[in-house]
Amino acid sequence: MDAARGPYPILAFGHGFLSSVTLYQSTAAHLASWGFIVILPQTQGSLLPSHAALAADMLSSLDWLAAEGNDAASPWAGAVAADRRGAAGHSMGGGCSILAAQQDPRIRALIPMAAADTSPSSVAAAASVRCATRLMVGSQDTIVPPATNVPMYANLAGPAQSVSITGGSHCGFIDAAIAFCDSGSITRTQQLAIVRREMTEFLML
Repeated sequence: MDAARGPYPILAFGHGFLSSVTLYQSTAAHLASWGFIVILPQTQGSLLPSHAALAADMLSSLDWLAAEGNDAASPWAGAVAADRRGAAGHSMGGGCSILAAQQDPRIRALIPMAAADTSPSSVAAAASVRCATRLMVGSQDTIVPPATNVPMYANLAGPAQSVSITGGSHCGFIDAAIAFCDSGSITRTQQLAIVRREMTEFLML
């Protein structure tokens, strides 16, 4: 990281149910190569996660980065654009990213991917989300079917786009297969390339 070329926008990323943040490493690294600081809280990884707590952890991670950017003794000093915040996530984390954006109007960009309806409901929370949003689904997702995201998209109060990846699956958003994964008619490599292109294009606007 070259702080002299900053400050850099910050993005909190929420992981899926029982999914390690390492499954999103390549996508986070891609965004970092485009000048984004990506933070992925590894919390709420149990069989009974609190969706509200994961959303809160995403917000607190952004606040932590902002504080580090203002700390002259921190390696992040001067590198953090605290006023340029985003949230993203996959599956459970996608729903939690909507909860986070509902709670914090400082979030300016939101990218839920194959977002699950959470508790509290991310569908209901979307009605209070006014930031720019690009919602992404895989057309062949059998774990969180694309229809799940239709009411979320309809409820969003701010400028929004919906992207359907033809032939994409639920597990095509992660770096490797895990238990009970699905698959689509395109490869994981192909789907991740589309995901990264869509994320980068949206965040660079």
